[in-house]
Amino acid sequence: MPTNTLKLSQIRIDGGTQPRVAIDEDHVADLVAAIAAGVDLPPADVYFDGTAYWLADGFHRYHAHSKAGLTTLPVHVHKGTKRDAILFSVGANTSHGLKRSNADKAKAVTTLLNDKEWGEWSNKKIAELAGVSEYMVRSIREGASSIKSKMRKVERTGKQYVQDTTNIGRKPAPEVFYDDPPAVDAAPKTVEPAQLKDQAGNVIERPDVRAVFERRHELVDLMKQVSALKSTILRGHENDDLYAYVNPTQVQAALGNVYQALKFALPHARCPYHADDALARRGCRACGGLGWVPQEKYEAGVKALKAGGAA
Repeated sequence: MPTNTLKLSQIRIDGGTQPRVAIDEDHVADLVAAIAAGVDLPPADVYFDGTAYWLADGFHRYHAHSKAGLTTLPVHVHKGTKRDAILFSVGANTSHGLKRSNADKAKAVTTLLNDKEWGEWSNKKIAELAGVSEYMVRSIREGASSIKSKMRKVERTGKQYVQDTTNIGRKPAPEVFYDDPPAVDAAPKTVEPAQLKDQAGNVIERPDVRAVFERRHELVDLMKQVSALKSTILRGHENDDLYAYVNPTQVQAALGNVYQALKFALPHARCPYHADDALARRGCRACGGLGWVPQEKYEAGVKALKAGGAA
């Protein structure tokens, strides 16, 4: 999907499309640091209904761009309504971005269950859309049904009252949502892993390549640490005598090289020449047998394929 650029002022974030319980300010700060270090964050997703652009995925990126002093945001624009944006949002961040908390997952499920149309869907369908277990959907649905008030009229001292008798004689239970059912003595079942995509949108099937992309965040974290280290040293050189003899030019050059080396090495996509074919990739000049490539190699490979080249 092509990437567009919108002004932050054009993007609506007030339509109930935020899929999380709250914005994680620490994560926003990390993204601001990454932007300052030159990292290009992935495009956000918005839905355009002909009048408004509704943000469906990328709320932390939106706030990070705002706090970084930027006025625009790269986006993927989908045609659809605010309702379409909400439906898209409940499945956001299931395989990328900041890991969702149980409360975030519960909110996604509740959003679907509380809707007149979506609430009629099966537990399985809602679980697939929200990226949670079917057990979690069932427990939330049953919990919502069990708390419907039971009202009856009572008379005391000659006056009538309406009383909720739901919890009479019942001890309140803590509200707990599980991603999976509590352990029971039963035969283990095979659970299919959640779908994982690379940065180009390709589904990753091979376990070894998948394992690499599941750890991609480790390099991103190192980039953030390098950026933070550079900022700390440069601030110290300006304000702290301890750093008086630190050469800021050398620091910027050295840490800049480290940062760029990490950025170049980031896993971007499975190899464009042979996807997940293990036999074909053994002698591949593009990926060297790894089955995946960084962004620069991926873009060069795609360009070569369009021109009729081969690995």
